[in-house]
Amino acid sequence: MLHDTHPDTTVIKSLLMETPPGEVIEYGSISAAVGYDIRLTARHRLDSARRQAEAEGVVFGTESRVGLRRLRDAEVAKTLGPHTRKRIGRAARRFGRQLKAVKYDTLDNEARVEWNVEASIAGALSQMMKESGVKKLAETVKKQETPEMLSMGKTLELFQPK
Repeated sequence: MLHDTHPDTTVIKSLLMETPPGEVIEYGSISAAVGYDIRLTARHRLDSARRQAEAEGVVFGTESRVGLRRLRDAEVAKTLGPHTRKRIGRAARRFGRQLKAVKYDTLDNEARVEWNVEASIAGALSQMMKESGVKKLAETVKKQETPEMLSMGKTLELFQPK
């Protein structure tokens, strides 16, 4: 089912797309354009406009309590990568702790399979998000003649015990 985009989302997206790389668009400017404080009301419209802008290759970072800063292409991995990686690592470790709290002996076979799948994913993510894991990946990518993303197989191979 297709949904029509709310007119305010369209206005917000236009403001985002007009923001030059490296510049900040303040929440106050966005709020003035739509007629209400975007931080308090209908935050989902701002999120929707950001997703639409990202689909067109325009990415924003957050300037805390100020607004959104349009990132230059070279800043996307450098700025968002470490923040996102830390967030994912914390979530994976928290999930791993929650799984360990389960009384495994009480699970039936189907639940044990599910538990083991989830524990494997949480453990792999946790290891990959650590600084040591990132260093392994960075060193391997740097050694390539032309820096390229590693295949999933090569990435997983780096984390195999030796």
